[in-house]
Amino acid sequence: MEKATLRTYEDEINEIVSDLFGTMLNTEATPSAQRMAAGASMLTSIIAFAGPWKGDLVLECGRPQALVFAKRFLQCEDLDENSEDVVSTVAELSNIIAGNLKVVLPPGVTISTPSVIQGGNYDIQIYGGKIINHTVYDTDAGSFDIRLIEASSVSKGA
Repeated sequence: MEKATLRTYEDEINEIVSDLFGTMLNTEATPSAQRMAAGASMLTSIIAFAGPWKGDLVLECGRPQALVFAKRFLQCEDLDENSEDVVSTVAELSNIIAGNLKVVLPPGVTISTPSVIQGGNYDIQIYGGKIINHTVYDTDAGSFDIRLIEASSVSKGA
């Protein structure tokens, strides 16, 4: 019996993130060996995948990074960190990443709209899943992280 290989989609995610941040935010986003520490002011966007492949994409960054990303993405220097545009930008970045990743997942996969959590020092737990890719990216505005979580397959009993 052939052993199944876990597919992490690491190369695809790295390429999507690099292209997105280079094109839309005019900055490099490079994978880092560092891990992000939980902060007092974080934004976390979660998008669910459904269909033949089930799981979640989680994008997390500090509010200061999100503000810089929003200013660049929207080409608007007049934003303040409490603007709803900052939250919307984090949601849209995760949506673009998930939408591009959907293309390499099994045919028929759909994505949800983003859900964004704001605050500090919280833990995200998505039950019934396993992190198959966790990458921290460094940019000139600071770090952010992306996790891809694959839902555990439900065994079909006889």
